[in-house]
Amino acid sequence: MNRYLIPSLAIGTLVFSAGQAQAAQVTIDDFETGFQTVQLGGKGMTSSSTMNGLNQIIGGEREIKLTVEESEFGTNRGASVDVQNSLLTVSNDAGIESETVITWDGPGKSGLNADLTGGGMNGVFSLDIVSVDLQALVTLAVTDSGGDTASLSKAALSEGSTVFNFNTFNNAMDTDFSDVESISLTVGGPQEVDFAADSLVTTVAPVPEPLTILGSGLALGFSALFKTKYSRKHQKAQHKN
Repeated sequence: MNRYLIPSLAIGTLVFSAGQAQAAQVTIDDFETGFQTVQLGGKGMTSSSTMNGLNQIIGGEREIKLTVEESEFGTNRGASVDVQNSLLTVSNDAGIESETVITWDGPGKSGLNADLTGGGMNGVFSLDIVSVDLQALVTLAVTDSGGDTASLSKAALSEGSTVFNFNTFNNAMDTDFSDVESISLTVGGPQEVDFAADSLVTTVAPVPEPLTILGSGLALGFSALFKTKYSRKHQKAQHKN
């Protein structure tokens, strides 16, 4: 192989490989199945709902637990959590502060026994947020088969894909993301928080678009450069002969 083309091929291969790695994506929940509704009013109240036998959800089970932590108007107003129309929606009335915990841990006590890294390729959770109040607080937590738990919280969220990098989780070094027993998503914050999401997956760390374009441009640029140098060198060698 022409030695002048090796650097450009290496860059091109790197960019191409990053795109191909998307095949390792692990879907936690796309909220397209398992219709659920939990509604509450009154401080200190808690209600749960569990759906089983859902093949499209990791572990086949989704549990939703809603707790009203503050209520300025008694039981006249409340909070609700819905899974329908391919959306997870959390909504609080005025004067209501609540906490919603969605848990995926498989049926009974079996656990997930799931490799969220997709064979070592995935490095982030991606939560696709459809709408959100800026004050909402979202926490993701994973517990591995050894009982170690890692978690990461984010606030000041916006619409679009929000990335939770495995390496930035608290206790990430001691938690095995390739052997996970349970996953939880907690949505809370001040009063009147509203939140909606349509999927939660693990995937490869996203490559920023400008870098991808730069990488492709560099690959083409290096290729053209080395081809030109090789052509000139080859022409000089012919003239000498």
